[in-house]
Amino acid sequence: MSVPLWSPENTSVYSSVFSVAPGKVIVLWAANFPRFKFQVENEPRTPARACVRRLVHEFGGALPVAKKSGCDWLLDFGNIRSELAADIDVVSNGCTWSLDKCDCVKAIGVPGVYQLELNDSTIVGTAQVYAEQYDVAQLAPQVRDIFFQ
Repeated sequence: MSVPLWSPENTSVYSSVFSVAPGKVIVLWAANFPRFKFQVENEPRTPARACVRRLVHEFGGALPVAKKSGCDWLLDFGNIRSELAADIDVVSNGCTWSLDKCDCVKAIGVPGVYQLELNDSTIVGTAQVYAEQYDVAQLAPQVRDIFFQ
């Protein structure tokens, strides 16, 4: 079941927080992204992107629970006290993990807690990223090219 990472109530550039458990893979599908982000005067043309951020929390009490979406990997941080220990762009081989109009399907297999950030606030409410969880064993070997590297 695909789940949208931006709910209709979310007017932020930040998506819902999601987790990847050991032995699981989250496949991300970007939809309705324009080719380029809104261009401010004299700014170079830049693709509109959703960048992957890795979140590390130190919890003071209760841990986050699953949102009422039917997915135990989409987390609800409401009413949970936590200290954000790290919030960093995920980078491999000098490239930030991101989705855009031309690179719209990617998979995350590294366990952790993640959030997406749009690089253009004008596409909030239009652009969307859908997420689907799979067991690693469910994926055919030929899909290895969709993993962030």
